[in-house]
Amino acid sequence: MGRKVEFDTDLALESITHEFWKNGFHQTSMTNIESATGVKKASLYGVFGDKAKMFELSIEKYYLKSSSMNKSRGIDFIYAFFNRLIKDSKSSKSSKGCLIMNSVLEFSSQKCDKWQMCFEFLEKIRLRLKEEIEYSIMQKKISCDTDSDSISKWLLSQAFMIRELSKFTNDKTYFGPIHIKIKEQLEKIKI
Repeated sequence: MGRKVEFDTDLALESITHEFWKNGFHQTSMTNIESATGVKKASLYGVFGDKAKMFELSIEKYYLKSSSMNKSRGIDFIYAFFNRLIKDSKSSKSSKGCLIMNSVLEFSSQKCDKWQMCFEFLEKIRLRLKEEIEYSIMQKKISCDTDSDSISKWLLSQAFMIRELSKFTNDKTYFGPIHIKIKEQLEKIKI
């Protein structure tokens, strides 16, 4: 029989996720994780596995938490998605960007299994945007000549730009033009 876990695993994973978000995978050591969680390495390994497994669990936790924040559908989902990004970017003085986007960039030169996993989560975000565009078309709330795949890629690129800008500024004059352009493009396809 294994030893009983003597720490809050959800809270520990939240702290681990924060460390990867703040420092990236390569710059996060097990000593950082041990310090952030207040849990000994051996106990962390016993519950979560090695650092790579902790990273996988962190990415998944981040994605699930982020994707559950917006319950709206269709064009309302897209508006809410970007309104939250803009609001977060304007209000945070020390934004860390998006953990998934940061990780895709961190591993982009390696194209390793971690990059693939992070890219798949990024693709899930894009596919959700595509799904909401298609839902709006089906509901006859929007009409467009451009295919939903192209629009979803454009929207994801805008989200990426917002998150990257938020790493170094919360100056609303940077985000205002992006927000306006997104609204203009979405208004063009509204019926």
